Amino acid sequence: MDDNKLERLIDTRLQNCLSGGGIRLDLSKLGLREVPNSVLRVPDLEVLNLSTNYIEELPDFLFDLKNLKVVSLQNNRIKTIPFGIRRLRNLVRIDFNDNDIRTIEDGLGDIDSLSTIYLGRNALTSLPPSLANLNNLKVLSVVGNNLNIPFEILNGSIDGLKNYLHAIDEGEKYTLCEAKLLIVGEGNVGKTELCRSVLGVSHDDKPPSTEGISILRWTVTPEDQEYVVNLWDFGGQEIYHSTHQYFLTKKSVYVLLWTARTDDDFLNFDYWLNIVNLLSDSSPLIVVQNKCDERTKEIDTSRITKQFDNIVGFFNISALNDSGVDELKKQIVKQVEKLDHFNQIVPVAWVLIREHLENTNKAYMSYSEYFEVCASFGLNKRKAEWLSEYFHVLGVFLHFSENLILSEIVFLKPEWATASAYILFDDKEVIDGGGFFTNRTLKRVWKDYPVEKHPALLELLKKFELCFEIKNSGSYIVPTRLPAAPPRVLKKPEQELSYKYEYQFMPAGIIERSIIRLHRLIHNSSYWKNGVLISKEDTYALIESDRFGRNISVTLEGSSKAELLTIIRNEIDQIHQSLNHPKVTERIPCVCVECIDSSAPYHFDMSILKRARSKRKKTIECRKSFESVDIRSILGGIDGTLESKENDIIEMLNQLVDKFDTKESLEQKINSSLHLKPSIFGVGVNLNYLIEKVLKKKT
Repeated sequence: MDDNKLERLIDTRLQNCLSGGGIRLDLSKLGLREVPNSVLRVPDLEVLNLSTNYIEELPDFLFDLKNLKVVSLQNNRIKTIPFGIRRLRNLVRIDFNDNDIRTIEDGLGDIDSLSTIYLGRNALTSLPPSLANLNNLKVLSVVGNNLNIPFEILNGSIDGLKNYLHAIDEGEKYTLCEAKLLIVGEGNVGKTELCRSVLGVSHDDKPPSTEGISILRWTVTPEDQEYVVNLWDFGGQEIYHSTHQYFLTKKSVYVLLWTARTDDDFLNFDYWLNIVNLLSDSSPLIVVQNKCDERTKEIDTSRITKQFDNIVGFFNISALNDSGVDELKKQIVKQVEKLDHFNQIVPVAWVLIREHLENTNKAYMSYSEYFEVCASFGLNKRKAEWLSEYFHVLGVFLHFSENLILSEIVFLKPEWATASAYILFDDKEVIDGGGFFTNRTLKRVWKDYPVEKHPALLELLKKFELCFEIKNSGSYIVPTRLPAAPPRVLKKPEQELSYKYEYQFMPAGIIERSIIRLHRLIHNSSYWKNGVLISKEDTYALIESDRFGRNISVTLEGSSKAELLTIIRNEIDQIHQSLNHPKVTERIPCVCVECIDSSAPYHFDMSILKRARSKRKKTIECRKSFESVDIRSILGGIDGTLESKENDIIEMLNQLVDKFDTKESLEQKINSSLHLKPSIFGVGVNLNYLIEKVLKKKT
């Protein structure tokens, strides 16, 4: 574009801005290589959009626009955020996503009005500690940078990040090279033997089968630099699978250990490949065939790697004889060094506190004791709280600050706490009793645990959604130990309404956690390992899981089907969220003449219905009758009064929106509000459409 044409375009947009009150100016997508000084013609400017240009630096005159509140500079070539930006004292939101920013000068941390800063996908390696001074900061997005800040801090709360920046600014720093190595696989494949081999421990005696989790420390010193690799050895029995999910973390290295035993092992092999891929956010996975001195089995590595692209290598070893282990160790170290945030800058005080706590060799301590330790290293109460949150997310210690019972205890050895669950699960009386236990049972099975800590350990089981109490009776149920068959007398609802979840891969524990979350609605003790019957007033819902068919079905009857289904869906959706959103197709039944009275109606894919509705389609074809069916009628059977739900959400959006909102910021606000009112959000509501509708009215 020639300069004259560009100047005319800029002038036209300036005139449009001035005629509209001189508040908003859009200079995006013009190919600008610098900010034009003509913006000063709009001295009262509040919103400036300079996104998707070729701007390399911010001129000093830009900071004379003292009324600026929102500035969009994403998708440019900016390398530095200069000190002069501090003069924009009214700035509320600024977007620097998708630039080449390498340096942030301290001026940005002087703008106390800032509530939102986007710095995603730049070239930052550190953040200025002065950002911790921004008292009104609620959103700081830094995704896509190579920051030397602990991953757990970056993915935690904004207050936790600000506390970290304060601590870095105030004291001596330490470069921590630490990572987690998680060794998974079925029982009796040699995971504990592998840990011994990696650590150089003798194989003279046969180790017992791991019950739950074992955590060991491996110190590596390549090129005179010390690395700490924490080995997590997971018990492989199926009963432990749902519990392990809480500890399969991102930004870790995984080893899947397997052996050539029977063809049935391939089912378990497939399970572990999928669960690691799902929960680890594609962390590197090394597939290791153990006991190769006894028997080996060929697998199609090219096909497996094509499906699971996080696999970084295949090895054949014999952990018992140390054969092939040295090469495996080299690969592990190589993958550890590649992890994002492996070289972390942390305050020295944090390292010293952790060492002190670990050297006490205690399994737990009271929170008051923990605080005394932190205080001896100069941390006040607030900073000690944030440090406990960091340790908790890191998996070093466990502390649940928001739980009334668990907030008073810090578990210094997570494996000590989790072992209490596995001891209970493996108790013969609990197994024979179909998962039933009482407080008296706990006194017997937890005889080696202090009695005064039993309430906290029981609360931990509830926190991890492993058991529920039967109507405040002092009796409890562990759903993973329930009988496989349903009760002989089971009221099955007439199929007035059905809903299905069909999984590409179905993680363990979804139905068990659903039973726990919905236990207050259980009808006449009608629950078993793979299902539950719940009721609300005159409405019943039967929820059943088919592990081999990889689906969960819901059948409802009664006058409040839509309301009860919304409750069920909300609980299952929250479980999906905790499992990093497994791929699932949600299906609802057709209501055409042929399907409505059929015992096997056609079920529509919900995502297709939503897409059709977003395209303003009013009908969709049933694949069974080939009739055109009204989409609102289909969704209305599930959603109740769909139109009233949309009106309720529009009313909420109108209350939340302000004149500076973007689609992204308004979506964050409404999602936060809807989390508190899940019943308002039904399956047929097109939230993006409603947000766009509200924003269009405001402009």
